[in-house]
Amino acid sequence: MANSKEETKIAKVDDSAMELAPTEINFESDSGYGMEEVDKDTLAIPFIFILQATSPAVEKIDGAQSGMFMNSITEELFTEVEVIPCAFQRRYLRWEPRSKGGSFKGEYMPSDIETGRVEGCKEFDGRYYFDVPEGASLLDSAGKPLYDIAKDTRNHFVLFKSKDGSWGFAQISLSSTLVKKSKRWMSRITGIEFTGKNGKKFNPASFANSYKLTRPATKEEKNGNAWWSIDINLFGPVTNNEVYAKAKAFHDQVASGTIKSVPMDDEAVSSSSNSDGESF
Repeated sequence: MANSKEETKIAKVDDSAMELAPTEINFESDSGYGMEEVDKDTLAIPFIFILQATSPAVEKIDGAQSGMFMNSITEELFTEVEVIPCAFQRRYLRWEPRSKGGSFKGEYMPSDIETGRVEGCKEFDGRYYFDVPEGASLLDSAGKPLYDIAKDTRNHFVLFKSKDGSWGFAQISLSSTLVKKSKRWMSRITGIEFTGKNGKKFNPASFANSYKLTRPATKEEKNGNAWWSIDINLFGPVTNNEVYAKAKAFHDQVASGTIKSVPMDDEAVSSSSNSDGESF
């Protein structure tokens, strides 16, 4: 009969080799150790997003104020942040009404939504809703959607400069009234010209220049709501070879599908991108 108090067996570590361990720490030579099975599904790319008056971080994090930018993973705060745009994706994200939980329910290509190829999705007054019964009201008495909605979302994959001078990866998602900011940014990028060795003008890669994200002087307003938006201004050409190579490599990972856009978590969505009077 098995002993009910059977001991847990723990593998014995052979520490004889430890006596031969080097006395000098060499971080460079051990680069990558312990990360052998890390892949794209193991890592999370932080979001850089704008804090609003209703953002939980304003209450929880020392020094946080509405209108600041925050790194969603490290919680680093910026009054302004320099970024290098590496890649861009436009998607429609399906969101459940907040009254029903507000969960994310999938993403769609713009062409599929806008040409009516997505079953159950129809356009009403310039917005796309799912499974709306014939003749039903779209909004409740407070003006909030009663049905799932497809939200046009512009995802900018960037390198951002931390306060210590290092460059990290991040995603900036602009939707609702911030779509116009994304459009202007992309127009600025495609309108830049450099002069080649043969004297001809050409449009460089998006990551040839960096930009400064800053808070506007005043809030934007709509439907009786006010919120902080974002100003995006050209800062100048990227001159550091290593930073340029890092930006190009990030672009290649996004373009190949190795890195994909993801929605912000529920807390971030409810406190930032939906605080413009179009919350649902």
